[in-house]
Amino acid sequence: MIYIFFFSLLITVKILSTFGVAQFLNMRDSDPFSCRSICKSYMRNSVGCILMFDVSQRQTFDRVGSWQQEVLDYVKPNPMFFVLVGHKCDLAVGRQVRKSEGDALAKKLNMLAYLEVSTKENINVSEAFEILTRGIYNLFQQGKIPTRDDWQGLTVGATIKEESDF
Repeated sequence: MIYIFFFSLLITVKILSTFGVAQFLNMRDSDPFSCRSICKSYMRNSVGCILMFDVSQRQTFDRVGSWQQEVLDYVKPNPMFFVLVGHKCDLAVGRQVRKSEGDALAKKLNMLAYLEVSTKENINVSEAFEILTRGIYNLFQQGKIPTRDDWQGLTVGATIKEESDF
């Protein structure tokens, strides 16, 4: 979990990463649907998603739309809000996706924002989480995100129940 302060509020963000789940399962399990089941269970109580692609690999950018649709299918009927992130922006050579393409795709897919990050150089990493959190908060304030007892995608003034990963 990370904690983000803004508007004199403390926002607690629970982060679940599915990066590497498919590779891990492929080593342990021959069932191709295992990864989808685990990813679905991760996402069912989520309200925000950072979709990340590699700016040096065009094919990852080209799959963003299908990844977004897959997430939306997992969380139905609950809302989901996205930030698009282009990773490895520190690369001097080998870039295959322009920043303007990322901006255009984020707008086309109705995402909250697009930004580029580098974990190697620590560029915009925390900003990605802050943008998503602020966007979700603003949408909640506008009444676009409901709160319900049977869904923990967004809880207000309550302790979040810890869930096991598997």
